[in-house]
Amino acid sequence: MTTQDIMKSAKQGNTQAIASLINQTLQQKGMIATVTKKGVQLNIKVQSKNVPDQNSVMKFLKGGLQKLIPTGISQVQVQAIGSEADPYWEESFSIAGANVSQSSSNNHKQINKSKSHTSKVSVNAKVDDSLLDSVICFFKSRNGERVAISAATFIATSGLWLISILAVNNLSRFFTVASPQADQVEVPEAVADDQLSSSSSSEEEAQNIEAIEEVVEEPESEPGEAFLTQYLDDITTSDLSGIGHWCAETESSASSLFSPRSYEILSFFSSEEIGRATARIESSNKGGMPIVKTWNFYIKRGPTVNESRLRENGNAGAADQVNQKNENWCLSMLVE
Repeated sequence: MTTQDIMKSAKQGNTQAIASLINQTLQQKGMIATVTKKGVQLNIKVQSKNVPDQNSVMKFLKGGLQKLIPTGISQVQVQAIGSEADPYWEESFSIAGANVSQSSSNNHKQINKSKSHTSKVSVNAKVDDSLLDSVICFFKSRNGERVAISAATFIATSGLWLISILAVNNLSRFFTVASPQADQVEVPEAVADDQLSSSSSSEEEAQNIEAIEEVVEEPESEPGEAFLTQYLDDITTSDLSGIGHWCAETESSASSLFSPRSYEILSFFSSEEIGRATARIESSNKGGMPIVKTWNFYIKRGPTVNESRLRENGNAGAADQVNQKNENWCLSMLVE
């Protein structure tokens, strides 16, 4: 699956594709995100050993999802968690311009509601029309014309007074600045406040960027790393397709590399439930020409295709052994 395919799938509201896009940035900072959806709400759990900076993470997520505007999602709930169950912090926001279709039940409720208030709306409309006719008749009368002329005169007079006051203030400021006794020109308080606010905002933004770019020490042994290494060994040295290592729930989208010969894991990040790795794979095309490409591998907790087939055939003991060997990991996505 190419990056364009992931982007298209993410815009359609696919949670795995959205997680893939988010983790491309967060995993470089020692964080990993899990994305689920319930109704029109997108739930994002950001897992990290240290407390992630809330302002920086939220700024990144709000900006990315607002540009993406995934179909069927209007609300986003973000929760930062660590190794314990209690969250570091939580925050939610809405996606402006979200494309969310209303269900027929909601439409039905709205129709019923509008029917129940038909009589009230009709009465209010009649009252409004009657009041509007009365106002129009009043202004057409001689007294109404006098009131309108008086109001216009008052507005015009007030405008002239305001222009005069502004002119006097500007003239006074000019003489104050041009005075030879003044050693220096004082900066207006409003301008100083704006400069101070701009400076503070810039410093705060710089601190947020530094916070999210802090390097987090990697653990000695990442969860799922042994499973991915075994999968790469199988497809490069054992002439296996590797389909059996894929998650049973995503078997329909499983794919395999053509004639892989060697690999090198460039990066690996994981939480207790999901993980992502980047590996350089040396393979060849059907004509035998060597090819070297970098691939992104996504893994998660769940039964593999091999384990699922063994259980379907009634061989629970062998299925348990496969699950134990894989430590309950399976391959969920492979992206170029």
